[in-house]
Amino acid sequence: MYQKLLTFSTFAVCSYTDIRYRRIYGWSLILYCFMAIVGHVFDKRAGAADLAAGLLPGIICIVISWISRQSIGYGDSILVTICGISLGLMDCLQLLFTAFFLSGLYGLILIVVLKKSRKYDMPFVPFLFLGVLLLGG
Repeated sequence: MYQKLLTFSTFAVCSYTDIRYRRIYGWSLILYCFMAIVGHVFDKRAGAADLAAGLLPGIICIVISWISRQSIGYGDSILVTICGISLGLMDCLQLLFTAFFLSGLYGLILIVVLKKSRKYDMPFVPFLFLGVLLLGG
């Protein structure tokens, strides 16, 4: 419960800054990472293998960020990495797939209805936040 509440509140703050300023501030990532690791340490059921497995979706996102020249920003990727520490592999993957699906739907609306370019820059963290809300955050 602690990790889900931590993720919910962090994604809420980061969603605001991502929409308003198109930034994810380093202090919020550092605080989220510290709190997620502290929560992970005190969780008796979670082990080092769970922690390492939770890092995989974020590491893949970082590689995609690098390959795509930040189509997905590094801040988004680091946030997903920390989310994997906080929630674990399966919950992080479920959240990530939900966010990709929602952002894809929104992108389709932007292209078809609002006639935006495919290169239109939109924040991704709000879709992660919506995913947390939909998945029982």
